[in-house]
Amino acid sequence: MGSRISLVGLPAVRKALAAAREIGTGQQLIHDIRDELHRALLHVQSVAQDKTPVDTGTLEASAETHTGVLRGNTIAAEITYGGLASRYAEVQHEAEEFHHPKKGQAHFLFGAETSAWESELPATMDELDRAAEKIAERHISGAAGA
Repeated sequence: MGSRISLVGLPAVRKALAAAREIGTGQQLIHDIRDELHRALLHVQSVAQDKTPVDTGTLEASAETHTGVLRGNTIAAEITYGGLASRYAEVQHEAEEFHHPKKGQAHFLFGAETSAWESELPATMDELDRAAEKIAERHISGAAGA
Protein backbone atom coordinates (compact mmCIF):
# COMPACT_ATOMS: atom_id res chain seq x y z
CA MET A 1 0.00 0.00 0.00
CA GLY A 2 1.40 3.41 -0.82
CA SER A 3 0.98 6.83 -2.27
CA ARG A 4 3.04 8.44 -5.03
CA ILE A 5 3.92 12.03 -5.69
CA SER A 6 4.90 13.83 -8.87
CA LEU A 7 6.91 17.02 -8.85
CA VAL A 8 5.75 18.20 -12.28
CA GLY A 9 3.56 20.92 -10.78
CA LEU A 10 6.34 22.60 -8.80
CA PRO A 11 7.70 25.49 -10.90
CA ALA A 12 11.15 25.78 -9.31
CA VAL A 13 11.66 22.02 -9.42
CA ARG A 14 10.66 21.95 -13.09
CA LYS A 15 13.10 24.79 -13.90
CA ALA A 16 15.89 23.21 -11.85
CA LEU A 17 15.52 19.86 -13.57
CA ALA A 18 15.51 21.56 -16.98
CA ALA A 19 18.66 23.50 -16.01
CA ALA A 20 20.32 20.27 -14.92
CA ARG A 21 20.55 19.24 -18.57
CA GLU A 22 22.41 22.44 -19.43
CA ILE A 23 25.16 22.61 -16.81
CA GLY A 24 28.13 20.45 -15.94
CA THR A 25 26.93 19.83 -12.36
CA GLY A 26 23.49 18.76 -13.56
CA GLN A 27 23.68 15.26 -12.11
CA GLN A 28 24.66 16.67 -8.71
CA LEU A 29 21.80 19.19 -8.92
CA ILE A 30 19.34 16.32 -9.55
CA HIS A 31 20.90 14.34 -6.70
CA ASP A 32 20.54 17.33 -4.34
CA ILE A 33 16.89 17.85 -5.27
CA ARG A 34 16.21 14.13 -4.84
CA ASP A 35 17.82 14.28 -1.38
CA GLU A 36 15.68 17.29 -0.47
CA LEU A 37 12.55 15.50 -1.66
CA HIS A 38 13.48 12.44 0.39
CA ARG A 39 13.99 14.59 3.49
CA ALA A 40 10.63 16.32 2.95
CA LEU A 41 8.78 13.04 2.48
CA LEU A 42 10.37 11.58 5.59
CA HIS A 43 8.51 14.33 7.45
CA VAL A 44 5.22 13.29 5.81
CA GLN A 45 6.05 9.64 6.63
CA SER A 46 6.61 10.59 10.27
CA VAL A 47 3.22 12.30 10.43
CA ALA A 48 1.60 9.25 8.80
CA GLN A 49 3.26 6.98 11.35
CA ASP A 50 1.84 9.15 14.16
CA LYS A 51 -1.62 8.53 12.63
CA THR A 52 -1.07 4.80 11.98
CA PRO A 53 -3.16 2.43 14.09
CA VAL A 54 -1.06 0.51 16.60
CA ASP A 55 -1.47 -2.90 18.14
CA THR A 56 1.99 -4.48 17.99
CA GLY A 57 3.70 -1.65 16.08
CA THR A 58 4.47 -3.81 13.02
CA LEU A 59 2.35 -1.70 10.67
CA GLU A 60 3.75 1.60 11.93
CA ALA A 61 7.32 0.30 11.60
CA SER A 62 6.71 -0.89 8.02
CA ALA A 63 6.49 2.65 6.61
CA GLU A 64 9.18 3.46 4.05
CA THR A 65 9.96 6.43 1.85
CA HIS A 66 11.39 5.71 -1.60
CA THR A 67 12.78 8.41 -3.85
CA GLY A 68 13.36 7.18 -7.37
CA VAL A 69 14.94 8.28 -10.58
CA LEU A 70 14.39 11.23 -12.85
CA ARG A 71 11.95 10.65 -15.69
CA GLY A 72 11.54 13.73 -17.84
CA ASN A 73 10.91 16.53 -15.35
CA THR A 74 9.68 14.17 -12.64
CA ILE A 75 11.41 12.49 -9.74
CA ALA A 76 9.23 9.58 -8.69
CA ALA A 77 8.74 9.24 -4.95
CA GLU A 78 6.41 7.32 -2.68
CA ILE A 79 5.65 6.40 0.90
CA THR A 80 4.63 2.78 1.37
CA TYR A 81 3.43 0.50 4.13
CA GLY A 82 3.76 -3.25 4.00
CA GLY A 83 6.62 -5.62 4.66
CA LEU A 84 5.54 -7.97 7.42
CA ALA A 85 2.33 -5.95 7.67
CA SER A 86 1.40 -6.20 3.99
CA ARG A 87 -1.58 -8.51 4.62
CA TYR A 88 -3.40 -5.97 6.73
CA ALA A 89 -1.89 -2.59 5.83
CA GLU A 90 -4.56 -1.74 3.27
CA VAL A 91 -7.36 -3.15 5.45
CA GLN A 92 -6.29 -0.98 8.40
CA HIS A 93 -5.95 2.02 6.11
CA GLU A 94 -9.36 1.71 4.48
CA ALA A 95 -11.59 0.35 7.28
CA GLU A 96 -13.38 3.37 8.69
CA GLU A 97 -15.43 1.21 11.04
CA PHE A 98 -12.38 0.01 13.00
CA HIS A 99 -11.77 1.56 16.41
CA HIS A 100 -8.19 2.30 17.44
CA PRO A 101 -8.05 2.55 21.25
CA LYS A 102 -4.25 2.98 21.46
CA LYS A 103 -3.84 5.47 18.60
CA GLY A 104 -4.39 5.91 14.91
CA GLN A 105 -7.07 6.44 12.33
CA ALA A 106 -8.33 5.10 9.02
CA HIS A 107 -6.77 6.81 5.99
CA PHE A 108 -3.62 7.61 7.93
CA LEU A 109 -1.53 8.09 4.77
CA PHE A 110 -3.96 9.52 2.19
CA GLY A 111 -7.63 9.85 1.36
CA ALA A 112 -8.94 11.95 4.24
CA GLU A 113 -8.63 15.57 5.24
CA THR A 114 -6.72 14.51 8.36
CA SER A 115 -4.39 12.07 6.56
CA ALA A 116 -0.67 12.81 6.35
CA TRP A 117 -0.79 13.58 2.60
CA GLU A 118 -3.68 16.00 2.80
CA SER A 119 -2.59 17.72 6.01
CA GLU A 120 1.16 17.97 5.32
CA LEU A 121 1.78 17.80 1.61
CA PRO A 122 0.83 21.33 0.49
CA ALA A 123 3.24 23.04 2.92
CA THR A 124 5.88 20.37 2.35
CA MET A 125 5.72 20.86 -1.43
CA ASP A 126 5.95 24.65 -1.06
CA GLU A 127 9.03 24.20 1.12
CA LEU A 128 10.50 21.74 -1.38
CA ASP A 129 9.93 24.14 -4.26
CA ARG A 130 11.74 26.93 -2.38
CA ALA A 131 14.61 24.57 -1.54
CA ALA A 132 14.85 23.45 -5.18
CA GLU A 133 15.11 27.06 -6.28
CA LYS A 134 18.04 27.64 -3.89
CA ILE A 135 19.74 24.42 -4.97
CA ALA A 136 19.37 25.36 -8.65
CA GLU A 137 20.66 28.89 -8.04
CA ARG A 138 23.69 27.50 -6.24
CA HIS A 139 24.51 25.08 -9.05
CA ILE A 140 23.81 27.54 -11.86
CA SER A 141 25.86 30.33 -10.29
CA GLY A 142 28.66 27.84 -9.66
CA ALA A 143 28.55 26.70 -13.27
CA ALA A 144 28.64 30.34 -14.41
CA GLY A 145 31.68 30.98 -12.21
CA ALA A 146 29.87 33.46 -9.98
